Amino acid sequence: MKSLKFEKDIEKFTYNSFDAYFGDMNIAVFDIETLGLMANKHPVILGGICYFDRELTCLQYFAENLEDEEKVIGDCARELQKFDAVITFNGNRFDIPFFKKRANIFDIPLNAFPYHLDLYPVIRKFSDIKHFVPNMKQKTIEKFMGHFERTDEITGKESIELYYAYLRLRDTLLKEKILLHNSDDVFQLYRLLDVIKKTDFHAAMNALGFPFKTSCNRGIITKIEITGEKLVIKGTIGMSSGEEINFSDKINYMVNSRGGFKISFDLTPFKGYLIADLRDLMPFENPVNASPSFADGYLIVKEGRNIKTFEINMLSKLLTERIFSR
Repeated sequence: MKSLKFEKDIEKFTYNSFDAYFGDMNIAVFDIETLGLMANKHPVILGGICYFDRELTCLQYFAENLEDEEKVIGDCARELQKFDAVITFNGNRFDIPFFKKRANIFDIPLNAFPYHLDLYPVIRKFSDIKHFVPNMKQKTIEKFMGHFERTDEITGKESIELYYAYLRLRDTLLKEKILLHNSDDVFQLYRLLDVIKKTDFHAAMNALGFPFKTSCNRGIITKIEITGEKLVIKGTIGMSSGEEINFSDKINYMVNSRGGFKISFDLTPFKGYLIADLRDLMPFENPVNASPSFADGYLIVKEGRNIKTFEINMLSKLLTERIFSR
């Protein structure tokens, strides 16, 4: 197996909406190259991981032969588990389930696999970009955003053909073309984070869920809903209990034996609004402080039928982190 590491001089991506969820997270972008679309028979030949550490750092794990696949997957898995979140493009449909299936074939544990954010549904469902592009491929979105820095000229299908040719000929130029295709994918995917500025990212996170972490725990909020006069937050965390606990007069929660949790928080109705009384949770530093819906320890989370996604997301994050930091 061949492993490579290189850096690119690029500024760290930052944006208020993104930072509200990921500003304190260690994040990486991830992309794999395979020899087909069927995880039960086609191997992973290359994994690319890109993260920011003073500069944008890119790692690649390349299978010099088909027997190297287990090493490629194992090294990728160990590296990914260092992060709080991994970002892909269309990874829900391909990269992540494919990678996990191949890891399972080799009995490679993925117990601490990080939260996964797929940019594809964020763009498709929570922006108008689909109305202005011929398709929703990553390269098409890159061009829409004005990113023309790619130097590779091959497709994923051509990458497969080149790899089989490399196995026969051992031509380093063929390998370099495959590596370049993957490195451009992860590098451009990091640059593509700026597409978030053109989405309703708070609505996306409300629908898709988001990670949280404390000094002693890490987990994922998977569902947020208002049921009657209660805010209900569901998710997973790396602990188990099976008991229901009253955190305060307004809050109770339960963690099951598999680490699934449910938090209930009482809301107060007032003249068509639903309001969260946060006075006994003060003082705290949280993005909700800057919301125009927050004043004197009270936060409006619903106005008529309109749910305020930023406010309710930040409240859910606050409550979850406060509960699981104990």
